[in-house]
Amino acid sequence: MTLPRLLSVAALRKLITDQGAIGGPIDAMLNVGASEFRFRATRFEVDVTDNAGTSQFVGVVRGQPALPNNGSWSVVKMAAPGNTIDPQEATSARCFEGTPLFIENSWLPPSSNVMNVSGPAGPYRFADPVDLFAPQPRFDYGFMQNTGSQAFLYRRPVIVSGTNEISSNLKPAFADPFAMLTSKGVFPPVANAVEFPTANYKLLIQPGTGKLQLNTPVNLNNLRTPLVLTRTQEGQTRLPLSMTSQI
Repeated sequence: MTLPRLLSVAALRKLITDQGAIGGPIDAMLNVGASEFRFRATRFEVDVTDNAGTSQFVGVVRGQPALPNNGSWSVVKMAAPGNTIDPQEATSARCFEGTPLFIENSWLPPSSNVMNVSGPAGPYRFADPVDLFAPQPRFDYGFMQNTGSQAFLYRRPVIVSGTNEISSNLKPAFADPFAMLTSKGVFPPVANAVEFPTANYKLLIQPGTGKLQLNTPVNLNNLRTPLVLTRTQEGQTRLPLSMTSQI
């Protein structure tokens, strides 16, 4: 009996690169890292990315985070810090593709024909496969709460397994009504918004309800430079912002 030839790494990479990620539909509600943060998984797929010059195959779950209904919460996508090529405002994440959810581990040799996976290394992340190992990601996902006249954005969220909180290494941002007017996106460029003082703010996940709450109040007293509202041949119309706010 002649055994079938296995695809080489190069051949499998080319197949996925040419045809797109390999996978199929699923329907499951996940409790991400036992954090009480719920995620409706609608698809599982295997994609390929680059990790320091080495082809890396990654399994990604796609779906929609079950965001709370207190306020209008949604998933958005925007250019990551340092990416000055793509538009800077946030846009709504495309629901038909699903938000990617990923945690790093390794596939080990199978045991008795059972797939063997190492324990996780690092937190759960929401990121495109192409950005998973990039020193400088091109795009970030974020959770945004929009009240109609203003918006709050929590960029690059991660969940550490076993905790009831969402954290990030980027500062959250707040957009007042005037900042919202400077963009056609759902959230303006961060340069037009007000960044929080540090990246230490976390979103606490309320067990049972999944509602999100900042771990501590924030004083916004280190505000942005004046907004440029209009530009004409005669000059610019600028709006200063000097108030102090607390959220």
